[in-house]
Amino acid sequence: MNATSARDSRDRPDRDWFFIAFVAFSVILCAYTGMQRLRFARSLEALATCAAQGEATCAGVALETARAIDERAVRTRLGQAEVRLLLGDADGAKRALDEVVGPDPDSASLDRSARGDMLLLLGDLAAARGQASRAQSRWTEAAVIVDEDALVRPRRDRLARTLADADASASSQLGQLHAAFDKLLASAEAGDYDAVQLEVRDVNMQIRALPSQLARNKLGLAVDAATRAASVARQRKTASDSLGSYNSTAPQPPSDTLRGTPVYARLMDDYRRNLDRWQSMQNDRDRRNNARDSDLATSVSSLLAQARALLDDGMTAAAAAPAPPPSAQTP
Repeated sequence: MNATSARDSRDRPDRDWFFIAFVAFSVILCAYTGMQRLRFARSLEALATCAAQGEATCAGVALETARAIDERAVRTRLGQAEVRLLLGDADGAKRALDEVVGPDPDSASLDRSARGDMLLLLGDLAAARGQASRAQSRWTEAAVIVDEDALVRPRRDRLARTLADADASASSQLGQLHAAFDKLLASAEAGDYDAVQLEVRDVNMQIRALPSQLARNKLGLAVDAATRAASVARQRKTASDSLGSYNSTAPQPPSDTLRGTPVYARLMDDYRRNLDRWQSMQNDRDRRNNARDSDLATSVSSLLAQARALLDDGMTAAAAAPAPPPSAQTP
């Protein structure tokens, strides 16, 4: 009995040290785990703030911190999709989102924080694709979950600035296009076909930049009408120049030296007949030329009126078209 008690006394200090070491390790592990959780939460918070401000570099740094702690976490993967969007890869961001929540995000089973991240990302994707109303709807849903002032309002403000800039750019673009068209129509009316060819290239380049297919079609038809007007105006100008240079010599009376001779009366009769015939031919030619010039002038006016009507329709369609989607870097 005494031997057993003595052996238990010697073993107890060893058991006490093991217990103390276990407790210390547990305390350190819990502290480390708690610190990691805190770092993870703070990195996700920083990522969300940077994304709200549209700062890709800042968001990327926060994402790397979160990935180092828990790469497979749902919020980390959502943050990775957000950073892709900030870098301009909207398609990659959509694929990354689908890998996390599937094709139907509204039915995805997520905790409250992850769902807030998802709704913000869905709004950002919609904004990047030019779907402003859908973006606002998603952000409104997210505002119930996340900090609206910190994470939603900056997005709305940035989208409003982007849309205002797009409207201003579109207005300036349409103004330049209209000025180019006015120059084209003036050259077409003057029959300056060489100038028209140069101006058509400039106008067509601007037309191709328009987002509205209807506007492009209308303005393309306006260019065709203006080009045809220039061709007809050049034809009219060429005919007028030819008429001005036309040299038709009128018949000449017989010489006065023959006056009083037997042949003078006959020569005068021939002269009068030839003069009447020449005058009749001149009148007929003038009538035909005037009629032709009038027809060409009418054609030019008609084609220019058609071009201007198509221009007005095209500009109206271009002004009514929604602005092109803003860059994905500024959702």
